[in-house]
Amino acid sequence: MNNHQEIKYYISNLRQYLKKNSINENTAKQIEFILLNQFRFISNLTFKKKIHSFSRVTINKRVNEDKSEKTINEIKKLKYPPEGAKTNGRANLIGEKILYGTDNIISALKESRAENNDIITVSVWKLKNERMLTVSPIFKNFPFIYNEVFNLNFFELRQEYIKKLNEKDSEIKKNIDLFVCFLSDCFSKDVDANNHFDYFLSSFYANRIFNFLHNGEIECILFPSVQDDLSAINIAMKYDVFDDNYELDKVEEKKVILKPNDPDSYCELAFSKSSKSFTNQIINW
Repeated sequence: MNNHQEIKYYISNLRQYLKKNSINENTAKQIEFILLNQFRFISNLTFKKKIHSFSRVTINKRVNEDKSEKTINEIKKLKYPPEGAKTNGRANLIGEKILYGTDNIISALKESRAENNDIITVSVWKLKNERMLTVSPIFKNFPFIYNEVFNLNFFELRQEYIKKLNEKDSEIKKNIDLFVCFLSDCFSKDVDANNHFDYFLSSFYANRIFNFLHNGEIECILFPSVQDDLSAINIAMKYDVFDDNYELDKVEEKKVILKPNDPDSYCELAFSKSSKSFTNQIINW
């Protein structure tokens, strides 16, 4: 097999694991062996971008020690898991500390699978310097048009990708495009919420992007929200990049009255309180 045929062969075999609930603990180990020892090709678009701000949704009972809905007072509870994730996520392997954010609160509610009557804390984080991050976007499955609105950001990503792709020779160009399409499908997979191993393909490749692509220089991955019909952008960021460059701007506590169920569903949140005052990593409500 030539290089392109080999890449095509492995991707074709791996596509069976893009089906919902197709990966368990044992199959994850088998896939990992293949990806580490037999199919190690990786490529993706990268560029510099200033991410001025983003938001997070924290469901209070999930971070409070007593699993209560009580108010969150410590800023650290609004960040990444301090000891590392206990499960695989869309862009993290078990044990990794990855900060997730979004540009769309409704999308975040869907991704977190918030329920009616949950008390949530919405935190807004802002860039505290002029830092440009090295970003790798997962973009092939983003729609140009959503609800009859043209999305210029997604269009520009594809134009930049085509420009960079055309700088390569024909064989490399075919290999890159084949892999980038597969990578987008990995991040767009509809997973079983009760089976975190179902995330393994995207979490494995997120790890490779963060730690191996361009010698580990990638600091942030932008990827589509599966729960929001791929229409919104989610952010996955290295925890130390987040700590060094972002600070809390404001927080709001809300109650979910009616959770969003699909891309066009109505969502209702009841405001409780807000704050922009913080002292020694404590929120002054």
